[in-house]
Amino acid sequence: MSQLIIQFINAGVGDCILLTDQANNKKILIDSGPSKGPGRAIVTHTLMHILGDNKDIDLAILTHNDDDHIGGFEGLLKSNIIRIKKILFNTVAQLESDIFIDSGKASYRQDLNLYKTITETNIDIESLVVREDSFNTIEIGDITLRFISPNQSKMKKLKDWAQKEKKLVERKEEERLKNNKKSSNNIVYNNLNDAIQAILLEDIFEPDTRAPNGSSFAFILEYAKHRLLFLGDCHMDIIEEYFLDKEAPQYFDLVKLSHHSSEHNNSQEFFNLIECENFVVCSDGVNNHGHPSMKTIARLSKNFPHSLIHFTSDSESIKNFAQSFQERCRFPKDNILEFTYDLSK
Repeated sequence: MSQLIIQFINAGVGDCILLTDQANNKKILIDSGPSKGPGRAIVTHTLMHILGDNKDIDLAILTHNDDDHIGGFEGLLKSNIIRIKKILFNTVAQLESDIFIDSGKASYRQDLNLYKTITETNIDIESLVVREDSFNTIEIGDITLRFISPNQSKMKKLKDWAQKEKKLVERKEEERLKNNKKSSNNIVYNNLNDAIQAILLEDIFEPDTRAPNGSSFAFILEYAKHRLLFLGDCHMDIIEEYFLDKEAPQYFDLVKLSHHSSEHNNSQEFFNLIECENFVVCSDGVNNHGHPSMKTIARLSKNFPHSLIHFTSDSESIKNFAQSFQERCRFPKDNILEFTYDLSK
């Protein structure tokens, strides 16, 4: 069959997306969910069910080095659940070798450990940084991936972040844990209507500035006439700049919202620059970061009031979050949120 199948797997708060080009028997795996917790078990069992004996992954895209995106890869590789031919990963290990020593920062440490596993298994690993003088595309079968993020500026900030991690080793463990503790200061809205009314009065976008998120891959997937946007956990400035160069709002069949729908990674300006009626939120709602954000749902609903919101989880937290707009919500079946696109259409 000449179809592209996209399967968003319930990875808890993380991301795990399998793309299958049926006509060419090509598979792309985007992220792997976290290293532990319910999301880890679900991803493992679901991939085993989907792949069966056909374990080959032509390309694995590791969007950036946070646990909820790359934490599961080591276990998947060592358990022979997947066999990866090539990996796309902007690992800090390839930035500057003399800055890399043991650190308490999970994403930093996991980045280096995963890079070590990849090199030991002789998997081909490549990096990609978006440049104005480059096509910034990858073609696999009938799929074209057109990369928007990260650029050289975002990678410079990742390098600066990694250098700071080296200095963190000198601190006491208690202080490091204190500094790494995260919580959300976002306003919690009781329902979507309250959030919409709030942003109509005032909507100040406070952008995410965390360097690993800024280094996240974001790309447009093109398949025949279909266009889908995968934002990883990327920053909005680079996305807005890309679309501002276009003469008209860009249409997409599907948009995977950035950073689990965080209000700091999905701006109103972004929604003004696109046209879309299907949005995906990768989150089970069980976290202290305020993901998913009702403000993000309000921003997209302001422009696209009849759009569908697809969640990768049907947890109680997500069902409660979505109650005020449940008629527009879609949930996974057997932990898979699936979309199909025909090559001939």
